[in-house]
Amino acid sequence: MDFQYRYTRHQVLRESRPDARVGKQIYLLKQCVHLGLTYQVQFLANLATESRQKLMIEVPHGCVVSRGLAEFIRLCGKSVVLRRL
Repeated sequence: MDFQYRYTRHQVLRESRPDARVGKQIYLLKQCVHLGLTYQVQFLANLATESRQKLMIEVPHGCVVSRGLAEFIRLCGKSVVLRRL
């Protein structure tokens, strides 16, 4: 997985923080109807892969996941998991 970091116009690294960290799991909680492949998801997946942790993306049961995100999750293997609540 090749990830390119982005910078703000002031040349500060753009980053994202997870909603929670429990043990070796990083949680990203989303309350949305449609979820796409965003920089936040890519950044946290890269963080989880580098630190040998697991990114748990939790969405509502009716959430529609974009094709790009579904393919990205397949490419990441076991380091990214999508859970519907």
